[in-house]
Amino acid sequence: MKKLFFLLLLALSGCATAPADTIPLMIYDLSDNYMDVFRNQIITEADGAWMIQTYGANDSQLVQNNQFANILEENPPLMIVNPVDRLSVHGMVQEATRQSIPLIFINREPLYEDLSQSDQFYYIGSKAQESAELQAGIIDQAFGQNPEALNDLDLNGDNHIQTVILMGQQGHQDAEQRTKYVIQTLEDQGYQLDILEIRVANFDYTEAHQEMLEAYATHGDAIELVIANNDAMALGAVDALMEEGVISAVSEEAPHINLPVVGIDGLPDAVNYIERGLLYGTVINDSQTMSEALIDLIEAIQTDDFDAFDWPIENEHYIWIEYRPLILESSDISD
Repeated sequence: MKKLFFLLLLALSGCATAPADTIPLMIYDLSDNYMDVFRNQIITEADGAWMIQTYGANDSQLVQNNQFANILEENPPLMIVNPVDRLSVHGMVQEATRQSIPLIFINREPLYEDLSQSDQFYYIGSKAQESAELQAGIIDQAFGQNPEALNDLDLNGDNHIQTVILMGQQGHQDAEQRTKYVIQTLEDQGYQLDILEIRVANFDYTEAHQEMLEAYATHGDAIELVIANNDAMALGAVDALMEEGVISAVSEEAPHINLPVVGIDGLPDAVNYIERGLLYGTVINDSQTMSEALIDLIEAIQTDDFDAFDWPIENEHYIWIEYRPLILESSDISD
């Protein structure tokens, strides 16, 4: 509560003495691991050329709306917004349009109808469907790249993959698409999935840890694959399975992962877990490259000069950054 009170106070009064080159960065929830990494990369990439002032909304749209209104009163040069709810930005774009304030949305994609309200509105991010398709590719590699004859990870030998899915927020666009398309892509490739459960863990490590413990208590060693919509949940699942004695670090005595868990984001902790042979793989949601594009876009908007802006802009509003799969050799699985 003290943290939230401070952030609210900052939103109400912190910008009053801010210099003209201060850029507000509104984050839906500062406790989100991925957004914390992203925020720090943005600040580092700004490198003093722009003062980045962060506002956390504690996953509350009401808090974020109040922050947005108070920041607008200070007439900022532009605003960076990671919305709590992508469907609730309509009021923001109306007010920003009225005051001719450019908006750059990150991580959570607004509706096109909202972005198109002004030629000064942009979205920098990655396509959720692409992340799911790459995640399916990682799973394909894990199970031997032959849907008709799975490798030893098919523990019961039925040529089906018994799967638990840890889903982000119910109704969240990325969570819905990542869940839908990872299943669809694998089935299109010929894999037969038996979805034991889809458990909602809200992109959160702690919730995923508990959900995985409960899923394992129900299904036990019948689980052959865990798919997580993000790395925080994947790490929670791995730690839960380590507690159950199902997963241990790859070593000379145990040279292979025996239950693959896959995530999305490319968090530093996830990369560490891959290197140790605990997590099979992840899809890098390249926030570093997004940060570089973001700072370049701020410069182009502020100078009204896009001649040196090297990032393709799709449909006048979108700057897409590609995902990249990551599987390290230490997590290879024998046939």
